[in-house]
Amino acid sequence: MDCVEGRSAIVTGAAVGVGRAIAEALAGAGAHVTLCDLADGVVEVARELQSGAEGRITGLVCDVSDPDSVRETVDQVVVDAGGVDIL
Repeated sequence: MDCVEGRSAIVTGAAVGVGRAIAEALAGAGAHVTLCDLADGVVEVARELQSGAEGRITGLVCDVSDPDSVRETVDQVVVDAGGVDIL
């Protein structure tokens, strides 16, 4: 997964399960990962994963069924990471 080092990724459903595992793998490979989930706990999950990650991890509450929420999340990632490389 060297190809993701330094890239910016957004992972939805990232508070638990497969989404969390994907976020953890990307961060471990050096990507800047933004974890998105409906659960408020996504911010805490980001903190937990940050301790063992090569890349930076951010947690944002996002409802992917709400276009305004998605737009706000993407805008924040663009500000924080300069863009989105992986979704």
